[in-house]
Amino acid sequence: RDARVMTTMRKSLKALKAGKHIVIFPELPDGHDSHAERLQMGWLNLASMYHKATGKVIRMVPVYIDETAKTFYVGKGITADPELPIMEQSDRIEACIAAHIRGCRAE
Repeated sequence: RDARVMTTMRKSLKALKAGKHIVIFPELPDGHDSHAERLQMGWLNLASMYHKATGKVIRMVPVYIDETAKTFYVGKGITADPELPIMEQSDRIEACIAAHIRGCRAE
């Protein structure tokens, strides 16, 4: 793995353990105002790292920023089951996040 990714993961975990919130943008836009069909889900490993370090489950909240309407949409929180490998849950979590983003873009 790229050392920058691991450094980011460690810093993110440290911030979460300190009670702070973090924002992750899992989209890979192809250019201004475009978004890839699939989201990057490697960041989900952070949920496992957090649970392993604290015994707590992290709640992920999808958001969408509509620059044109100057609106910030907040979706329903999603949690991962700590008893299951995180990447087995990535399709379900990605579907929830993507549905929120697509729904907001359609408004």
